[in-house]
Amino acid sequence: MARIKNMGAATARFNEGVIIDGTAGEDVHALIVTGSANISTDLSVEGIATYNTVEYFNSNTMKFNQVYYGNNNGSYFSANEYQKVITIIPSGASQNYQVIGRITAQNAGETHTVYFNAALRSNTLPDLNWTINYEEEYNGGRYIDPQLWTKETETAGFIFAFKTLGTIYGNVTVDIDVVPRNSSQKANVTINNNQSSEQTSIDAGYTANDMIKVISKKGESVTISQITGSTGISDQNGDIILGGIYSIDHGIFQNPATGYDRIYFPSEDSFVERVGPSSVNFQIAPFDGEVIKVQVKANTDFSTTDLTCSFHKGSGTDNAYSSTPTAEVALNGDVAWQVYTFDFMDQGATFSEGDVIGWGLKLASDFAGTETVHFTTVVKYNPYA
Repeated sequence: MARIKNMGAATARFNEGVIIDGTAGEDVHALIVTGSANISTDLSVEGIATYNTVEYFNSNTMKFNQVYYGNNNGSYFSANEYQKVITIIPSGASQNYQVIGRITAQNAGETHTVYFNAALRSNTLPDLNWTINYEEEYNGGRYIDPQLWTKETETAGFIFAFKTLGTIYGNVTVDIDVVPRNSSQKANVTINNNQSSEQTSIDAGYTANDMIKVISKKGESVTISQITGSTGISDQNGDIILGGIYSIDHGIFQNPATGYDRIYFPSEDSFVERVGPSSVNFQIAPFDGEVIKVQVKANTDFSTTDLTCSFHKGSGTDNAYSSTPTAEVALNGDVAWQVYTFDFMDQGATFSEGDVIGWGLKLASDFAGTETVHFTTVVKYNPYA
């Protein structure tokens, strides 16, 4: 049975609920509860509330915040020391834990902050599975590497820790959320609340796994470990700029062979136009990519006929691109010196690294042999494929 004991000058009045005044002897607290307490309605705190762990009534989330001073061995953290933070010992198979956290090292006027996200799972014990990624930002030096220690022998477990990279004339603070799949798994989670507990090696039986760095920010510089697919960045107006490397090629062909309805370009250096796919003048794709557009401008009035621009490619050991178009775009004819823009976006005009590529221009009524045609090709290569 719980008892109320007056250890000092505190007074309690029960006729107004419970009101406690004063102190409890040499302690600064007027009320000390050494066991558990259940408050079924609201709790109002006007001053400072101090917790070791915070949990929620309708949630599996456990919140931890802890500072470590690094003064167990010497006065400060030094290089190549280890600090354990949270230990998770799964009690059975098929248990999932998500751990999201922030670790901040303060060294004089410098800070190094790590943001990590980990997904943990126990398979048939002692087999474990995990993914661990992190981002970081710092304004001077790097002082910590986040680690996940794993033990896949009996008794299997996970330990979140960090390794120090140099002397830290300050401390390290961690702020971590642990979300077990089921509330019954909360009992498997323990925080190291010893502020002076760094060690010189990892625990026996455990393997230290470095977390995978995704983004690193040093001052105003940003390093991204890997980019997959095309990127989109914004200009000063907020409009998206398509990612990739663009290649623009200019050229001209004159007096094409009479009686041919399709000629190919780029032409030979002498401007002798190709009446078949060129094995003399073609482009080689340095990356996977696609044709964006082709523009032509001619001295001839094509208003009574149609122009069709085609994209051609060859692969493997081909010494020329194919005469069969990979993609074609047709436009109604127009007057002399009018710019024709052939839009190849989403027309299947794609190619692979190492392909040879070229273009064709087809006139519905055949070329007369007196035309002068200027062209511009725009190609986007994707170095992130």
